[in-house]
Amino acid sequence: MNNDKEIIIDDGLKRNQGELDSYEALKIIKSDVTKLDSDFQWFNVAKFGMFIHWGLYSVAGGKYNNKENTGLGEWLPCELKVDLDEYTKVLSKEFTGEGFNADNYIHIAKNAGMKYIVIVTKHHEGFCLFDTKETDNNSVENSPSGRDFVKELADACHRENMLFGIYYSVADWYNEYFPADLHVGYHRFPNNKGDTIKYGRFMKNQLRELLTNYGKINFVWFDQDQPYLKAEPEICLDIDNMMYQLQPHIVTNRKWGPKCKCFGAGEQVFLSNDTDNSKKLSETCITMNDTFGYKCNDDNWKSVDILIQSLCRAAGSSSNLLLNIGPKGNGEIPKESLIRLKQMGIWLNNNEESIYGVKGSPFLNNPWGTTTVKNDIIYFHLFDFTNNKFIVHGLTNKVCCVYIIEDNKKRYLDYTQNYDEELDLYSLEIILIDGIRDNKNVKVIGVKYDGCLRVDNMLVQQPNGSMVLPATLCEIHNENSYHKASLGYVGQINDFVDCNTWLSYKVKIINEGVYDINVLSMASRNGDWLGGHELSIIIGDTIIDTTVIEHERIQNKKAFYYKTVVSNAGKIKVDKKGIYSILIKPKKLLAKKIDNEEDLTFTFMGLNLEPCN
Repeated sequence: MNNDKEIIIDDGLKRNQGELDSYEALKIIKSDVTKLDSDFQWFNVAKFGMFIHWGLYSVAGGKYNNKENTGLGEWLPCELKVDLDEYTKVLSKEFTGEGFNADNYIHIAKNAGMKYIVIVTKHHEGFCLFDTKETDNNSVENSPSGRDFVKELADACHRENMLFGIYYSVADWYNEYFPADLHVGYHRFPNNKGDTIKYGRFMKNQLRELLTNYGKINFVWFDQDQPYLKAEPEICLDIDNMMYQLQPHIVTNRKWGPKCKCFGAGEQVFLSNDTDNSKKLSETCITMNDTFGYKCNDDNWKSVDILIQSLCRAAGSSSNLLLNIGPKGNGEIPKESLIRLKQMGIWLNNNEESIYGVKGSPFLNNPWGTTTVKNDIIYFHLFDFTNNKFIVHGLTNKVCCVYIIEDNKKRYLDYTQNYDEELDLYSLEIILIDGIRDNKNVKVIGVKYDGCLRVDNMLVQQPNGSMVLPATLCEIHNENSYHKASLGYVGQINDFVDCNTWLSYKVKIINEGVYDINVLSMASRNGDWLGGHELSIIIGDTIIDTTVIEHERIQNKKAFYYKTVVSNAGKIKVDKKGIYSILIKPKKLLAKKIDNEEDLTFTFMGLNLEPCN
């Protein structure tokens, strides 16, 4: 029980001193997030930012010389193997920037609930959006706009109390000193060997310009830096020292030296939740459609629901969401992006207490969606939920009240707490009143609890009878294995090639019955997948032998570049409720090399058990 003195503040609610401190931080972020800067408090609290990919590739819009690129728009020059001199000469003449208005960008970002902005200053194509003395391949000297767009946006951010960050590509297809073999082999100069020392000097000078001429920079987002970092670690260390001398407070997504204050970053993937995630800085960047840079033929837009779910997934992993916009060649933001940003802002305005300043989910498995925590309130984010009650297992604390927010007002809900002594299972059952379960977008339920938060994270059967067993929560047994399997950052088991390796779960099964078993595995980013693996799945005394073959592919909503392959393993009968061990023991594991890529192996993602009707 918390014995701190309760305090009533301007919203009429009672809070203790610890809650008051957090409340004051939230009040600041609503008005002036730039005040939350010490010890990266702003990064932990902000949760939502705007990523801007804009360059000559945006003018091309996915088409060049009557050819279309099928991949990411910003990779068009490399994919189509264009003459980069000609490409730059032709497209820079059309880079007018007439649709780019920095104040308008910030207005849109603020209305969407975003707290920081990161703009691409130079992508792999080498064209710079800022005034630089290191190359004339920039928007000031080599476009009809004659404008320094980075400065315009930086100045507007500083005026409007919006945190400002820069993206900088270390890889440079245009610069004669960048070695082609440090990236993908493509370059303005065929067979370019480059000079890593001279390129390091170029890069250091450009970063000095950016960190000197554009006011306070909160954030530096490096891309394609690892090959260069490996080739020239001393140069990168020197640059790291310079950056922190110029701007000691900056946060980066890469660790170049001991001074570097960095965070974990995922691209189109949500980093796995873990018990220690509240101590880590992390961020996920995603697109609204398929590509970061504008493509006129990319109409595969994510729904508003998926984008709101993505924001919630990030917050539930103690992470931030950096949501990309790809302006058209003239700098205009596509209307499809504007519609989605507006709707996200409306949802956030109603549910902001469950996103800003929260910690990640205390539940390791969140089949209902995701969960966040702030002070003594757990926020359950329900995705695609239409039942008339919501049941959550594992919360052992006494619950004080349960509510949902509608139109910025709390509507309190009825609930009961139960305990099953046989399974040692705590359950909270919440009754959803009419209208709530039919709401669009993500529904958020607040649960105020008493005391220090305690959660039993053993896997448990869900109220609908299903059992969702992700690979992230299995135990990997490598004791007798020559090749050690491990958990990958997308949530897959890597290096699962040794039949001496096996996996296990411990699950509380509530209902007896017959269940369909589906084995989930991951296809590569290119869509390659290898089946034919032979497994034994053991539940209690029952053994199911199965061969992994593809029955269905579904989108992985936690890793947008990847598809999940569903393989039905058959049916199994559970005679009574209880705590069961579920084992996955391989009998035969295959591997196959595709071109020059890594071997295709069994990339296990989890098991799903569904009750048979």
